[in-house]
Amino acid sequence: MVLEGESVTNFGKGNQAEATKDSYMKKLRQFLEYIQMQADEFVTLAKKKPKDAERLIMDYVEARKREGVSGSTIRNARDAIRHLFIWNDVEGINFNKINESIPHARKVGRDRAPTKEEIRLILDNADLRMKCIILILASSGVRLGAFNYLSWGDFREVAYGEYKLARMTVYRGENEEYMTFVTPECWSALQEYKTLREKAGERITGQSPVIRDVLDVDAIKRGDIESLGPARNVSSRTIGNLLGRLLWKIGLRTKKRKMHEWKQVHGFRKFFNTQVESVDGKAFADALRGEKGSYDKFSEKELLEAYAKAIPNLTIARAVEIQYEVEKKVADNDRKLGELERTHVKLLERVDSLEKETKAIKGMLRKIIEKKV
Repeated sequence: MVLEGESVTNFGKGNQAEATKDSYMKKLRQFLEYIQMQADEFVTLAKKKPKDAERLIMDYVEARKREGVSGSTIRNARDAIRHLFIWNDVEGINFNKINESIPHARKVGRDRAPTKEEIRLILDNADLRMKCIILILASSGVRLGAFNYLSWGDFREVAYGEYKLARMTVYRGENEEYMTFVTPECWSALQEYKTLREKAGERITGQSPVIRDVLDVDAIKRGDIESLGPARNVSSRTIGNLLGRLLWKIGLRTKKRKMHEWKQVHGFRKFFNTQVESVDGKAFADALRGEKGSYDKFSEKELLEAYAKAIPNLTIARAVEIQYEVEKKVADNDRKLGELERTHVKLLERVDSLEKETKAIKGMLRKIIEKKV
């Protein structure tokens, strides 16, 4: 169904982030397809006969419940319908009654985060573009909708100790804008991906999409630059479809399971949260994921310091992970050696002091003995 009409135009207004608007459009389309009505037709019905419109919403809620759809997903549809009503001056709908019919969302999800071994398996079977997508998801905890708008201008290389990573601005210019980071491993893959595109003749600027829609590697090898076409941001829907096919291909999704142990996309956000929280605590994990009310609590320096501590946990490649482990052990050994050396110096100074005191005491005893004699 194509969403069109005056009510849809009004529906697109407001200060929501583009990702939120896209989600609302998707949920509204699903609802209108279920009731077999156009948006303008439904709005007219809601104004003239609010109880009839209310009944249609309740029927939709019950149908989705029977299908086993989660309460949070149904609430998203409710929010989209309410947004449609707000911007088209519809009143008289009893949303309190609708809310009572929606299942409560589970406070603690039963799904888990993917393990590093599972993410490694995905990366081993992914092309360079998908590898960059997975590493961004796992190392920043960003939501999938952010890929619709991410450009190279949203990334800035920063250094912290031995690390070269990147600062990332998410939802730039929106009310939901926040700052997070990607690991050196992710930043290195993105640089490789950027170089490949430049070799194909693409002129990359700050406005260029970080992940573009099409990249024909075979065409690049042939020198067929024209086949690439203009760069556009890969859509979140495309990413979801590509990732889903990849998970089925490598056996991480099977027909035997209706409910999987970890969610196809959100699992990476959960992985990020778990790893950062284990090192820095919940407050920093929430801030680095852009949770409302958390981001403004910390300065950029504090967030960078917290993120740097979590880099070894967020690093996927086993070779790089081992390198970080070795570097940490070397640093710990150097620290312990330094402490031993400082202790040794203090002991030498103490011995020297005792020798001087002993020499002084001997001199005093000698003088006393000489006087008595």
